[in-house]
Amino acid sequence: MEGKMNKKIIFLIGPPASGKGTQAKLLIEKTGFYHFITSKEGKDYIATHQDDPETKKQEVLYKKGELFNPEWLIRVQKERVEEILKNDIKGVLFDGSPRTLYEAENLPKLLSSFVGKENIITVVINVSEEELERRTVERLVCSENENHVVSTRLNSDVKIGDKCLQCGGVLQKRDLDMVVEERIKEYNERTVPGINFLKENYKVAEVNGEQSVGDVHKDIMEALADFLK
Repeated sequence: MEGKMNKKIIFLIGPPASGKGTQAKLLIEKTGFYHFITSKEGKDYIATHQDDPETKKQEVLYKKGELFNPEWLIRVQKERVEEILKNDIKGVLFDGSPRTLYEAENLPKLLSSFVGKENIITVVINVSEEELERRTVERLVCSENENHVVSTRLNSDVKIGDKCLQCGGVLQKRDLDMVVEERIKEYNERTVPGINFLKENYKVAEVNGEQSVGDVHKDIMEALADFLK
């Protein structure tokens, strides 16, 4: 890709059950950015590259609730981002990336060559471990779209097996939610060091994720106000 493009990159990072998916959807509606869901892009790549031994290894890791291998993920992201940025879009919102120190050191650097370092920002949603565990126990996920999440605390009449009101799928417990402690441990050990690296080298804004959805969104938009001008 020749020259730098007048487009922006937002990294939205937070631990599992921090509300990233909900906040990402709200941001996409406001900005018109491409929604780069790291897990989805990885799964789609796996589905179309079953003849690649390294990709098959990543499928095993994902099913165990572990993170993709950073080197493999960078390869996938590079291929996809080069395609995406050629489209008529204002930018790309990365939902859940960077997830490791390696990714934090390499992905923004790669994207800087496309859009310029000044056009990259990270938003971190902070939520305590106690709150994360409580949310995970309470939530159900649609069988057709894992971004359709329902809290049984906020919707006491909803139960496993009910129809998803957004698309007609079936509400169920997500397999990854059954290993939430392992995912929180992975976040603390592998993602947090990457966030610290980003704080030292790029623009980073942090918001309190234990507020209402509306208040979290408001804080995010305030943090991005100057960046999005």
